[in-house]
Amino acid sequence: MKLELRGIGTSLFYVQAGNERDFFYIYNCHIIVQLEYYPSIMPKPEPLASGQLAPVFSFEIDGVIQKSDQLDAYCLLYFYPKDDTPGCTTEACAFRDNREPLQEAGILVVGASKDSEASHEKFRAKHALPFPLIADTGLSLARAFGVFGEKKFMGRTFDGVHRISFLIAPGGTIAKTYHKVKPADHAAEVLRDVAALKQST
Repeated sequence: MKLELRGIGTSLFYVQAGNERDFFYIYNCHIIVQLEYYPSIMPKPEPLASGQLAPVFSFEIDGVIQKSDQLDAYCLLYFYPKDDTPGCTTEACAFRDNREPLQEAGILVVGASKDSEASHEKFRAKHALPFPLIADTGLSLARAFGVFGEKKFMGRTFDGVHRISFLIAPGGTIAKTYHKVKPADHAAEVLRDVAALKQST
């Protein structure tokens, strides 16, 4: 795509392309600037599938570091875009409100986003969230599970963490990948799935 800028007088123009911004000053003259812009190709997310072994991750509960490969219960690792945003808050509070049924079913909930530890602490305190949140600031966990990639929102295309969850069975195998999560209904959906899995074994 070619971009053409025209101006007369002393002006400052800029062109934004992705994270790059180019500035052009025009001093008391007529100028035409033509640019060749080739948009970067953002990789689409490729989440791990059921049957695959989940990457090992760590989290803290009551001051004790836990490792996912040492759990003897189901673990629901859910990725979300950002602390204290509407959809993410709805999802987290649904898990909070279903704490007792989740515990009775033997399901440990762990959230993960690229927010900092300080942001997570504030988010947990504000909404009384009873489960751990992983500060994946370097996106290593999101990349390992394949949930980081191209997103589209309100006409914009950008890289980000997708709202995708993984139900991990005892032993570390992914029992189910949730690609299209409805924040308000996700906790109940996970409870139904674990009940069905237990009946089939």
